[in-house]
Amino acid sequence: MRLAGAHALITGGGNGIGAAIARALSAEGAALTLVGRRPQPLAILAGEFPRAIAAAADVTSQAEFQEAYKKGRSANGPVTILVNNAGRAHSAPFHRTNTTSFDEIIDVNLTSLFTCSQAVLPDLESAAAGRIVTIASTAGLRGYRYCVAYVAAKHGAVGFTRALALELAGTRVTVNAVCPGFTDTDLVAEAVSQICSQSGRSEAEARAKFAEYNPQGRLIQPSEVASVVNWLWLRLLSCTMTIEKLVRRRLAERFQTTLPRFDALAALDRHPTGLTMSELSATLLVSNGNVTALVRKLAADGYVDLTTSETDRRISVVRMTDKGRRHFDEMAHEHQSWIDALFQELSVRERKALFELLGELKVSIAKEHPASR
Repeated sequence: MRLAGAHALITGGGNGIGAAIARALSAEGAALTLVGRRPQPLAILAGEFPRAIAAAADVTSQAEFQEAYKKGRSANGPVTILVNNAGRAHSAPFHRTNTTSFDEIIDVNLTSLFTCSQAVLPDLESAAAGRIVTIASTAGLRGYRYCVAYVAAKHGAVGFTRALALELAGTRVTVNAVCPGFTDTDLVAEAVSQICSQSGRSEAEARAKFAEYNPQGRLIQPSEVASVVNWLWLRLLSCTMTIEKLVRRRLAERFQTTLPRFDALAALDRHPTGLTMSELSATLLVSNGNVTALVRKLAADGYVDLTTSETDRRISVVRMTDKGRRHFDEMAHEHQSWIDALFQELSVRERKALFELLGELKVSIAKEHPASR
């Protein structure tokens, strides 16, 4: 059970993609809070799982979501995974789209991300590893006719994810989005019904039109989206969490130090001539304020020196001292032995293959989301 002890709150959790994700996460041991507007589907679905509660709420209402969140937290403890899945679509030519319908789409698909993420963030920041996953859409990556509001909202969702991911990069919280194509859910069923009534097309013709946009030539099944979230991202997450927890604990027990301190010394070890504070901040993916506090503590312990740049006296350069290098070398040697022990069941060939696959994944992510580099 890779997610034993985790608590996942899923909006739009009563059917479709949300229900599929709920099943996938529960199978991995997570406790669930299912949030949605319709109490009956939520209650029926929650009954399938050993640890799940239904919390009816409209995510466009901050007060209602807060009550649902409190109910889930009371039953399952602090939230460690937030899945922003609630969504609504409306198809209409631009000149027939009024302000009311536009605002409704924006509220559900975009504003709710802000409301839900901000409410749950304190829990996520306190967790060993907090996760926000937003189910966006290919509509967040390209345009589609007759759904200006939905495309605008999903582009906003992708932008929200990129910006919040960067802002939280120095914490234990990661922020990601999954962008599926047209999926066989109630949203598509409603759109198909609307197209049929307005255009005279048959249901089969309307569904086939949606399927044309997907590379597979068919509608995606909700379970396939859940599979992407669970089998790729969450399995990598589980391994990362396990390794990070072990390293953090052993650094504290063996050297009375922290992982951020180790990471800072590792960065300086790779740059013997030193790094400016801004360069170190960028390398560690933390804010200048956080790296300044970290460097001051390392300097107080005699592990680093702070000097003024020869070319610009406004810039401080951080270099590792001889004491710091001896300390880091001792930690690095043991750190390597810990990692070797974790991978001892894999052959050299398997380790190499894993390294290459993760490298390809990193390149692929960087191409699709340049801001994540």
